[in-house]
Amino acid sequence: MISALAIAKFNAVETAQPNPVTVIENCKGDFWNECVKYPYPVNYADIKDEDGVLWNIAFMDEYIGKDTNPEVIVLIHGKGVFGGYYSDLMTDLLNQDYRVIVPDLPHYGKSIPGNITIPVGRSLMDTRSVIHNLLTKKINIKKASFLGHSMGGQWVVGYAINYPDMVNKIILEAPGGIEEFNTEIYNVPFFSESLDNWDEWEKIWGNSLAQEKNKSAQEIYNFNYFLKEDKTTGEIVQSDVGYFLHKNEQSEYLTKVRQEMITASPQQFDIWTKTYIRDNYSMGREIRKEDARSLVKRIGEIKSPVFITFGGKEPFIPTTVFSDNEDLIQDLLKPAVKIMTENNNQPVVKIYPDAAHFIHIDIPEKFNNDVLRFLKNNYISDIKNLSTDNTKSIVDTD
Repeated sequence: MISALAIAKFNAVETAQPNPVTVIENCKGDFWNECVKYPYPVNYADIKDEDGVLWNIAFMDEYIGKDTNPEVIVLIHGKGVFGGYYSDLMTDLLNQDYRVIVPDLPHYGKSIPGNITIPVGRSLMDTRSVIHNLLTKKINIKKASFLGHSMGGQWVVGYAINYPDMVNKIILEAPGGIEEFNTEIYNVPFFSESLDNWDEWEKIWGNSLAQEKNKSAQEIYNFNYFLKEDKTTGEIVQSDVGYFLHKNEQSEYLTKVRQEMITASPQQFDIWTKTYIRDNYSMGREIRKEDARSLVKRIGEIKSPVFITFGGKEPFIPTTVFSDNEDLIQDLLKPAVKIMTENNNQPVVKIYPDAAHFIHIDIPEKFNNDVLRFLKNNYISDIKNLSTDNTKSIVDTD
């Protein structure tokens, strides 16, 4: 959704026309393949990861311009979601002459049905390797910018470290991967390597899995919109945690998909819930304080320009129960900026006061414009000091 202040269009001669994002209620077909509608056509490719596991990967790949070698941006979704929720951002990027590629990570979205027989348990690095092979071996991408939201932000951090020659710029939207977790919390080994084994993992995370599977449609709605039921009065009251500050087409899309999942396909719902909870471990496994090679310790290895964004009402990060961190700016952003700056790659950081964890859904026009400006090396906003040691951030003052 480009405003009048947006950057002028370069070479695109058409206007992108996304399909409405929706889910068919009480759909009798295959849930992900037939009932959940994405904004652009979905392609499928059989691709192996580094361990030789063959995955069927769903992805959107769109370009509407005439350039034979356009700039490419890859959008990586977060935990529990899927590429369709990038509809607005994808459209704005297409209208600015970018080729936009949006995969569904293994065992999410439309990458569930073709992988039903593969047991849940792949690592984030497995997903990076299969998407890397998709980009380089299937659709012949030589270099791209990458945007990742939430878990997708951690995915992009790890990708930029492991495949630096593939990366032009990176944009991290409310990212995981910039704070370290304790391996054990109250003597419970939440992120121990022994939990690579499914049975061991289920001993620790099984209750969380059961809770997710048993959520009602009303509980899903309440949580998504920062609401909860008062257990004493039964009234619906405001909550400190949730997904969306504002109700719009995108927030309703994600909410309805999650609600319809409950009964539409028990087998696909089982895969989704297991992956959604398992990826708490997948993320924590990469960022343990005790790991000398954790992603957080290696963040200074990133050489590509970096744009880090957070909502001022971010409810999940820092993840205090696992990290002991309490303040987003002091405990996470300042150390990350310091490390990257010391390695000659000072990032741009922006905090959006009127957004929570899903910035591109809460304030799509503002966020999308900033993404475009960053990609095109344009000025975003007033630069202010982030800390007393001369590191800086771009802070939204609107």
